[in-house]
Amino acid sequence: MVFGNHDYLSKDNLFLKVDLPENLYIFNSELDFYELKDLNTRIYGISYDSYKFKKDFSDVKLDKNFINIGLFHSDLKDERYMPLDEKFLREFNYVALGHIHKRVKVFNNAYYSGSLIPLSFKDEGERGIIFLDDEKKTIEFKNFSRREFINLEIKIDKDMTFSEILKKVQGKISTENLYRITLKGVSHNKREIESFLLENLSAFYFELINEITEERNLDFEIKDKYILDLLGTFSNSDIERDAREISKNYILEQYYGI
Repeated sequence: MVFGNHDYLSKDNLFLKVDLPENLYIFNSELDFYELKDLNTRIYGISYDSYKFKKDFSDVKLDKNFINIGLFHSDLKDERYMPLDEKFLREFNYVALGHIHKRVKVFNNAYYSGSLIPLSFKDEGERGIIFLDDEKKTIEFKNFSRREFINLEIKIDKDMTFSEILKKVQGKISTENLYRITLKGVSHNKREIESFLLENLSAFYFELINEITEERNLDFEIKDKYILDLLGTFSNSDIERDAREISKNYILEQYYGI
């Protein structure tokens, strides 16, 4: 096991205060290897001893009589997080890299496996392990995560009914994954659509980001102004405000069917 910038080896690290299983080997802050004699394999690793960590590996020579595997927490180029050059990495039969959460192929022999499981909506796509078979010379990804974090963008048409919107959104999701759904489009029912989906959408987990553009109801605004002109200007007393609201609602119902 190697420690990186977030859990670097220090006197406060919990791993140094508990009894560890015999089959767990922890690399210290100097490059070292653990030898698997039966497999003729050496696993090289090094742990951070501070948040920022850098080492020079230019003089390191590997014994080519062994299968050499590197285990490194590195950003490759960032000077703060143990940068590694291509020449050094290519000396190994395989290099298992950690630091970023997504799966990335660096070279044919060097990969970031990413996080075993997704941790947030930043971690989209399948997550798992990279399985190395040195005899067959194959590298295979194996999905390890039961659920995925998925970001969805749904376009709402202003003529769609609430039921049509629900059907469209529901058709894009499953009950196994976690969704962040961004609503786009134009409607004069922006808040009502959001409330309706929150009450009726079925998913293991979802959250809504409502970016629907509120459409102005010009017809209603014109009618409202006309009613105010009919009612005249009232003072601010509670009785007059109530009378104004009652009169407004009556005119809307009787003459405009609203």
